[in-house]
Amino acid sequence: TASTLTSSPTVSSGQIFADVPPSYPLYDYIQALYDAGYTAGCATNPLRFCPDNTMTRAESAVFMLRGVYGSGYVPPNPPYNTFADDWSPGSWAEKWAEGMWKAGMTQGCATNPLLFCPWNPLTRVEAAVFGLRIKYGTSYSPPAATGTLLADMTDTSYWGTNWAEQAYRDGLLLSCGAQSGKPLFCPNDLLTRAWGAYLIVQAKNLLGLTPTTIPTNTFTPTRTEARRVWKEFRS
Repeated sequence: TASTLTSSPTVSSGQIFADVPPSYPLYDYIQALYDAGYTAGCATNPLRFCPDNTMTRAESAVFMLRGVYGSGYVPPNPPYNTFADDWSPGSWAEKWAEGMWKAGMTQGCATNPLLFCPWNPLTRVEAAVFGLRIKYGTSYSPPAATGTLLADMTDTSYWGTNWAEQAYRDGLLLSCGAQSGKPLFCPNDLLTRAWGAYLIVQAKNLLGLTPTTIPTNTFTPTRTEARRVWKEFRS
């Protein structure tokens, strides 16, 4: 089985971001993320969220730490000397990477030297790990993989299969299509900032939605899932 949601989401604020009008499929989730203090957007004058931009590991660090410790979390003070990455594209990110390291939430992306890879895009399977640890805590480990839930994740020895299965069961990430009557997860597809907002709002239950269990073989949305989900929640 897989989880979907049937309650209509509501948000307390009016439109905040110039590039996220009420007609945007994941408008309520992005607004809820802002209302809860988890995001300040991607640009100002006008304030923008950049919903269709791919989320980076640096951005995910901000969401992860605030998701676990609350919107008031403040990253550690310098010096920052853990990771040997090039921080020149955005020095703001180093303190968040350092926070991830000190909280035991990351082992980096490479060793010798130790790297965080802040500018690498975040994949859906990586996001599954982040989302589940936001929901259940940083020490959470999912149950063993079945290899039978997702059509494109049948290898139970692959590190991400159990994470993807549980994220799908919990409704943190929807399927990206279907194959042979089973949902596809598309583990290596990149996560956009809009779907990152969806994942965090679901993990923290910021909209108070009520999960309803439905048979997996009836849950087969296509890549236009965002608009379908939007219409379903608005109905």
